[in-house]
Amino acid sequence: MMKAPVKEILQYVFDHPDLTTREAVFSYFSEIAWSVEKGEWNRLTHDQRMSFIEYLDVAARHVKR
Repeated sequence: MMKAPVKEILQYVFDHPDLTTREAVFSYFSEIAWSVEKGEWNRLTHDQRMSFIEYLDVAARHVKR
């Protein structure tokens, strides 16, 4: 089961079909001034961010909206 913040980010990906998952995730975090999730995002390494984006990409293909 996905946690609410991840579902919110995934919904953002769905709501922006003109963007790749990577572009949507970076856009999502650029729109937020502050949140616990943004703080966590900012602490991730590049590789960790790419792994998260890959996870969302796979989830987007399997989750029915």
